[in-house]
Amino acid sequence: VKIDQSIHPRYATLKATAAPVKAKDGSTILPMITLRDRKGDVRAKSTTGKLITHSLAPGNYKIIFEPIAGYNAPEPVSLELSASQIAGPITGNYIKSLPQVELAQEVAFSVVTPYPNRYGGSNVIINQINAQLTVNSNLPEAHWTLLRNNRVVYEGRGSVVNFQVPDGNKYSIIPEKIDGYSVMFSPGGLFTLYAASTTRVDISYERLTGSVSLQAPFPEGETLELKIVSPDPKAPPLNVKLKAKGGQVFWTSPVLPTGRYEINYLLPAQYPPLPMEYLEIVPLKVIKLTPVLIQGTSLHVISNASNAIFLLKSQKGSEVWKGSGKEYTFQGIPAGTYILSFATDEPDFFTPPEEIRIILTEMENKEINVNFQFKGKLLINSNIDRAQVTIQDYGTRRQVLQKNILGNTTTIILPEGRYRIVVAPLQGNTSQVLKYSTPEPIEINLKPFKIEEINLAFKVENIAVPINARKPGIDAAQVIDAVQASDVLEVALVPAGRAILGAYNPEDEVNERGAKVVTIRVFSIGVYEITNEQYALWLTKASQENKVSYIAEGDRRGQVIDSLGRLLFKTFESDVYSQISTQLRSNNGRVYIPMVGKDDYPVVNVSWYGAAAYCLDNKGRLPTEAEWEKAAANVPVKLGQPLRKFLFGFSNDSIDRTWANYKEGEQPVKHFQVLTKPVGFYDGINYLPLSAQSSTQQKVQLAKSPYGAFDMSGNVWEWVADWFMDDYLNMSDTDPSGPATGSKKVVKGGCYDSLVEGVRVAERLGLPPDHTDAFTGFRIAKD
Repeated sequence: VKIDQSIHPRYATLKATAAPVKAKDGSTILPMITLRDRKGDVRAKSTTGKLITHSLAPGNYKIIFEPIAGYNAPEPVSLELSASQIAGPITGNYIKSLPQVELAQEVAFSVVTPYPNRYGGSNVIINQINAQLTVNSNLPEAHWTLLRNNRVVYEGRGSVVNFQVPDGNKYSIIPEKIDGYSVMFSPGGLFTLYAASTTRVDISYERLTGSVSLQAPFPEGETLELKIVSPDPKAPPLNVKLKAKGGQVFWTSPVLPTGRYEINYLLPAQYPPLPMEYLEIVPLKVIKLTPVLIQGTSLHVISNASNAIFLLKSQKGSEVWKGSGKEYTFQGIPAGTYILSFATDEPDFFTPPEEIRIILTEMENKEINVNFQFKGKLLINSNIDRAQVTIQDYGTRRQVLQKNILGNTTTIILPEGRYRIVVAPLQGNTSQVLKYSTPEPIEINLKPFKIEEINLAFKVENIAVPINARKPGIDAAQVIDAVQASDVLEVALVPAGRAILGAYNPEDEVNERGAKVVTIRVFSIGVYEITNEQYALWLTKASQENKVSYIAEGDRRGQVIDSLGRLLFKTFESDVYSQISTQLRSNNGRVYIPMVGKDDYPVVNVSWYGAAAYCLDNKGRLPTEAEWEKAAANVPVKLGQPLRKFLFGFSNDSIDRTWANYKEGEQPVKHFQVLTKPVGFYDGINYLPLSAQSSTQQKVQLAKSPYGAFDMSGNVWEWVADWFMDDYLNMSDTDPSGPATGSKKVVKGGCYDSLVEGVRVAERLGLPPDHTDAFTGFRIAKD
């Protein structure tokens, strides 16, 4: 199984950490942390000092901080985890062990001072006591104070062995705080001294240290020398030689004691010298240095966008330099040929310029000016469900874009400028029943970074149909019965014929095994996954027709059920990851409203029952698994030609993030988010935002299945009609539809949280029909 959303809420998450420690040679040791269950079996292990593990069943566990030579390991931690608990971080501290030497020879006890009446206590009479105290300190000159009931008893320095003190409780010890050192001591709180026994106190000082890292442009192959002078006059200077690779020098220092250092950059003779600088090393920090070492070769880029991103790539190598802001200077880059490309973290409002080829000569300072194209958003509302919008350039009347409005509203992103909007009702829907008068063309001046809203008012003979955009619950179907919701659903025809079902490789998952060829009758499949807006309109209409009920109170508050009490949908009031909420209005009754900006995103938190009910009400049905696979990946062929099936649902056998919405790697989830994209986002026009895996802003591919359907790999899992079974072997060879009964329904296609394997067309998962989550939606099919 590639995804655990159906069982995730039952499990717990645990985090445990332990700080790195230093070996004798100065290297860093990362502690090993082991998690064992109540039987003693290892459930998780980390060798990095950080343990994060998910999907832990509720129960008892023990965290073990494994031993490290030269250190006292923290005590194991036992804990009990409950369902959905996120425990931790639980931190363990390693304390350095003291050298095994004869402490009797290291007594540095300079003064033993009794404090008779000064602190309100009695005189302490030496040799009339029968408890012994050993203080073990690794810093001979460090003082410490022994207290009882918060009153000073003795003051000492360094280590002392078997010193006699009065027996009793409520003792504590306070070590001296010394600049540049951290101190740990055990016991850390109150302790008791027992007669005729020895109590040991360990005091461990550790030099506070930090480090420095350096990265700077420097000519390829040249050598930079660093001379770092310590604030300790007894310490020799640190001398380092760095040879540039890829036009950069990189260096990370060993740990350095805290303090103010001098740093000298010694350049080759042909470059102007640089002045000495001061550097402050602070505890447990890495000071990052990015000096400008050479004032020669540079590229200064100026743009018109404050959030511009500039990427300079060597044409011969893989070296990439990155800058950001309205303008940026690449300093000290080697002479050569480069490709300068552009991106932005707001692709909705900016179109980056085309990349530029640049030649830089030795010691040249070049300046480049570029302009991003600013864009705005056009929000179009229509009082009919299905219309065609043509965007024309205002001056030339040249067509810029043509788009269909499906479901009363659409958003179009355009470059700033003046446009003419021409609209017409789409043929093949209500226009077959009613005759519309077309609104006059509308002229707009679209400004950058703004949302321009226009309303299209069609008239039906002498009846004005009210505009329902942004007014959930007011549906054209309430005014004119002839307007059918099913007309707004765009479908693609899949002709009758043979198809390959399942995976080819017998080593694939067992639930995919058993590829076979079947014959499937003609049908149609939804071009897009059903959106939040479409499902919200249906919920509102079904509520007004008493087909569904909303639970307003109790444990199931926010759920929508059918007449049999079966769960159809969870609203935002039931699950915060749902993207549809509800309101009770006096004039319209209960209405369902998509979250702002989520109208054209695929609906989630819908059960199989909720998906099937929507399809039935819209004169359709859920596709069978066989139909879904044929529409997703089987290539149309003529009779007698060999069959072919793609691996993914966008007419391709390879994948990257420009083709589909999926997860590229397995990383710990810090804060869960629903990461769906608008249906049909992968249209060959949109741009992806930058990610940690890419250094350039990429345009998406035109990712359609062989029959023209979008998002059949990734975005959301999709319910299909079949009950789940292990493989295809027992299916009919003609129009297979799965077993007659079962406990789980099949979902297909993977989702935004699936890895590559999970978005293959052959992948399948079984979920209970009343299950809802933030990963699963559906699309419609029709005969």
